[in-house]
Amino acid sequence: MRRMKLVTLGGLLVAGILLIAVGVWLGQYRSVAPARKAVRQRLTSGPNVVLIIIDALRADRVGGKRNGQPLMTFLEEFSKGSAVFEHAVTACTWTRPSIASLLTSLHVNTHQVFSDGKTSLDGTNMADTLSPGLETMAEYLYEQGYQTAGVQTNGNLAPVFKYDQGFEKYLYLPDSTTREVTDATLGLLNNLTSPFFLYVHYLDPHLPYNPPEEYRRQFGWPPAISPEELKTVTTDFMAYVVNYMKCVSGAETGTYTPLSDAAKETACLLYDAEVRYVDDALRRLVPELQRRWPDTYIIISADHGEHLWDHDSYGHGLSMYEEVLHVPMIVSGPGISPCNIPRNVSLVDILPTVAAWLKLPVRPFWQGKDMFAPPPKEPRPFFSYTEGPNPGWKTKREMVLVGNDKLIVDRMKDMVELYDVAKDPQNLHDLSGERPEQVKAFRALLDEHQKENMRARQTVRTKAVMDAETEERLHGIGYK
Repeated sequence: MRRMKLVTLGGLLVAGILLIAVGVWLGQYRSVAPARKAVRQRLTSGPNVVLIIIDALRADRVGGKRNGQPLMTFLEEFSKGSAVFEHAVTACTWTRPSIASLLTSLHVNTHQVFSDGKTSLDGTNMADTLSPGLETMAEYLYEQGYQTAGVQTNGNLAPVFKYDQGFEKYLYLPDSTTREVTDATLGLLNNLTSPFFLYVHYLDPHLPYNPPEEYRRQFGWPPAISPEELKTVTTDFMAYVVNYMKCVSGAETGTYTPLSDAAKETACLLYDAEVRYVDDALRRLVPELQRRWPDTYIIISADHGEHLWDHDSYGHGLSMYEEVLHVPMIVSGPGISPCNIPRNVSLVDILPTVAAWLKLPVRPFWQGKDMFAPPPKEPRPFFSYTEGPNPGWKTKREMVLVGNDKLIVDRMKDMVELYDVAKDPQNLHDLSGERPEQVKAFRALLDEHQKENMRARQTVRTKAVMDAETEERLHGIGYK
């Protein structure tokens, strides 16, 4: 009886899917003249919008514990007074394309921020940039009369990559600590007048892990491992991870020295210490924002998650498993009642949601939807795509999620995986062999999605020369 029910539901799902229309203080300071309108009327009242992105934050760390201690006590408290979307997904599992999708409400194959090409004829290192022809969230809100400011820490989002578009003030602080970034942001608040859009990007808990000593000690530091392994997971961990992932992913042939379970857990401890470090930073920043400007929408999310040895992987950008795909999505502000919302949403939905909050015009080319709008009768598909940070990783994976079912397609190997993310959040039981018709229908969805992205493109793919300093900085956080 159970099998007959599954077949019936599967047939209905396939039929339904095929009908869906896929349809300064520190660092480098830049003051940018937004390009959309030379003259616009500055608003004198209205709610503010604050976007806080915590780089590489796994969704399971909100509410998670280590050694019985909560990892994110502030964010748990903040969540109780907020709307929490229980399953938000990123449009790409590494930073530069992911944030391009967030800021433009466009999918990766539409905005075309794919990777670092490094293929110019003269050997110059090139990298995909956010096209000046695309309208970012900052440009959109500036045009509507908002003051715009950003505090950025990730080298993938440096001004050279055009992520400062639309920001009147853009603090680029790539080598600053989480505490310094919070200090700089609090100082910046003194120069903001309502209504404003503020985007703050914390690099922690991204590799390399270097949390302050007091945060390590909270979770049982020092670890009981050999001096050699301790050096590997602290001083040499970035190089180890890059080599490990090149070997296990097949990007290169080579060898690596396996770490003991205790050493692997030590790396996870350092990650969690970084998570706690950022949580304390939020405890300083968010209440101050709410105290000064109660009429403020606050969005807290992540650009992607992080593999911590799950699926024999570490880091991000190369897969579509839940560890890197699923991100927190916590929102608070005027008229938003505390609740937990189980339906799927995406980072591409943030910009349309902000427009709905502020009662501003919707751009017809946005590919996201208002997260709070009533769900459609037919299940909405959600998409993600990655080629990895550069072609050397030999990665081209995409994902479609409909309801609880997620199909992953490896375009390089022409392999598929199908998971029920509600029953199998760790993506351990591949259902593709059991549900061939569903696989076929989902692949058709992906093919139509890519065609739609081609039709939706507004600009050509743009690249910039990656200078030695920027390249070295990206190498320092694992982009090699």
